[in-house]
Amino acid sequence: MRIEAQGFAADITNKMQLTRAFQQIKNTFGSINVVEFSPYGGNVSVTPVLDTTDEGVLQIFNNVVIGGINTAGQIIPE
Repeated sequence: MRIEAQGFAADITNKMQLTRAFQQIKNTFGSINVVEFSPYGGNVSVTPVLDTTDEGVLQIFNNVVIGGINTAGQIIPE
């Protein structure tokens, strides 16, 4: 079995970049069978729940939730 790999850069918080990267992947390899999604937004510290604010979790939400939704939207329809 031969496995081919190549990197495609995109900011997962930028929907246009993500869409363009997935299009490049599809143009290069065809359909996508597997996606490994594990975003890392830098050093994330633990905050007590009563000290948590919407502003404090916005970056994490954008990376993990919105990035995940946009990624899934690029591959599931196929």
